[in-house]
Amino acid sequence: MIVNAAAIIIGYLLGSIPSAYIITRVITGKDIRQLGSGNIGALNTFREVGRRAGIAVFLADAGKGAAVVAIAKWGLGVPYEFLLLAALAAVIGHMWSVFLRFAGGRGMSTILGILAVFMPLHGYLVEFSIFLGIIFIFLIVTHRNVALSMTLGLVSVPISTWFLDKSWLFVVISAVFLILVVIRMMPIIRDAWARSRNVKDFIRGQ
Repeated sequence: MIVNAAAIIIGYLLGSIPSAYIITRVITGKDIRQLGSGNIGALNTFREVGRRAGIAVFLADAGKGAAVVAIAKWGLGVPYEFLLLAALAAVIGHMWSVFLRFAGGRGMSTILGILAVFMPLHGYLVEFSIFLGIIFIFLIVTHRNVALSMTLGLVSVPISTWFLDKSWLFVVISAVFLILVVIRMMPIIRDAWARSRNVKDFIRGQ
């Protein structure tokens, strides 16, 4: 049980590393929370700090999600259910970072990193392909609205996993990922809806 608990704690602490905050501080000396939307994530960094900084934050956030799965799986050798709990802890850590007084981002890059390692590793190649396909399609349809495309991709994960009779626990955890993302996005959704002249503007993020 100590090893299992350690996996969850490591997951939370790694997830809590505020990549956007650190990279923005190093490059500009500013606090990313005071720039643009105030979100501590790759998209806001991309818009407010620059392309290279945004890509660096994306890779760092996705990397820490992938690292949590790798450490729990091969480093600690925890059972399947605790591997999923460690992954969930990483997402919670990103959204409510202990290093930023429980502020954080939306967790999309971290979830993408988790799924990119976890799903192929456990035989969810079809489901992962559906997930990526939906993101790609909606990036085109919405004129590169990344947040909406990623959210719609996440909707597909528990649904496709359930239809293909895979692990019920992964169905639950992936649904929790989606719920957490929606919770973190609600203020942004409300603001975007208030600014939009019509549904098309809202979908395109205008």
